[in-house]
Amino acid sequence: MRLILGLAFYSMPCPQQDNSSDCGVYVLLATNVLVQRLLSPEESKQQGSNPWSLENVSFNADTGRLQFQRLIAELIDQRGRRIGTKVDIEIPPPQETTPKANKVAS
Repeated sequence: MRLILGLAFYSMPCPQQDNSSDCGVYVLLATNVLVQRLLSPEESKQQGSNPWSLENVSFNADTGRLQFQRLIAELIDQRGRRIGTKVDIEIPPPQETTPKANKVAS
């Protein structure tokens, strides 16, 4: 246990990626599990174990990546491409690029 600013922090086991590129996906997946448990505490208590432990949870980075892509697409469909409420933070739609014909040197 470590105390930081008067708060107690405990180290808890959680799934680890097996490469150096999926750590962000794992953080998002772990956060998603913990938030879902926080939003439904009665269901977490019924399982009888520590609701904050991720010891018996496993993740698949490819599946997680697809889930987040779908979530982002749904949010764009529902709310448009604006982040927050300011128009000046609007994300422009991706521009389709067409391959340019190679010029022949004369």
